Amino acid sequence: SSGINAEWPLRPGIYNQVILPNLSYACFIWAHKLDKTKYLQNMLNKIQKMASLQITGGFSSTPSPTLDTLAGLMPIDIKIEFIATKTAIRMKIDDNWIGNYNTNMRGKTLSHAFYLDKKMKNLKTFTTGTTNDMMPLTNFEHNYKINHATSPEC
Repeated sequence: SSGINAEWPLRPGIYNQVILPNLSYACFIWAHKLDKTKYLQNMLNKIQKMASLQITGGFSSTPSPTLDTLAGLMPIDIKIEFIATKTAIRMKIDDNWIGNYNTNMRGKTLSHAFYLDKKMKNLKTFTTGTTNDMMPLTNFEHNYKINHATSPEC
């Protein structure tokens, strides 16, 4: 059983808020393995294809990139890489990033920290600071006044 019931329509919001966080849990640790591990990549693609089919109501013979586009979903490998890089940037800004690199016997670096540091260096707009320096999403500092007319009958 796939766990997705055909009678319950899946919406992109449910996918992005429930399924994707479960798929991408701790992905900053394992995202560097996506390129090398076909099993992991195939598993993620299969789950996203099932979700895309449910969202669009398309045929199973429809190519996955087409279904993803119609469903408004980013390709899963790019989304996982995005989430992992975003997490690493947040950890680095908050001074929680420890860049420990492990090497194998041949001297090749095999670390998620090395992979993500390389990704962060390739970003054009990476600033340092703290998360407290970021712009707030909401601003409650506006002092609004509500003027309402009073009727002479009151």
